[in-house]
Amino acid sequence: MFMVVTIIAFIFVCFWVLMDTIYFSKPPKPEVLWKNNRIPTTIGSNCWQGSLKGSCVDYVYASPWDMGLKNGSVRVEPNATITIDFNKKPLAGSLQVAEVFEDGEEEFIEVNRNKMTVPAKEGIYVYNIYAKWDQGNPNYTFSIEVK
Repeated sequence: MFMVVTIIAFIFVCFWVLMDTIYFSKPPKPEVLWKNNRIPTTIGSNCWQGSLKGSCVDYVYASPWDMGLKNGSVRVEPNATITIDFNKKPLAGSLQVAEVFEDGEEEFIEVNRNKMTVPAKEGIYVYNIYAKWDQGNPNYTFSIEVK
């Protein structure tokens, strides 16, 4: 009986270490969608605390604007609704989105039930996604072209 308990405990520990390495030790990645089209995001510098280890990662971008343009801009319609979801839900009320301007300034926009509306005016727009979890608060950027 002792051997069975030891084997089960060993399997549980191995499973936990594997899950921590694969799932818990990295910040959740957002899924940003418009009409089932995925809009790529870029993660910014962040710290994240997994259950076994924590890490801080610094990414160097020329500016928040450049960070948002790293993956190119996805073309969307004027007044389109974009949905932002995470594979691990952020803390209640912590999801925020800010429009980033070329000079680095930001202006927070309305997000309702993980949805945001893009402007009617044509142009390139960069957005910063902010959210918090007990393990950390990474931020992500993405870019769209309204046309």
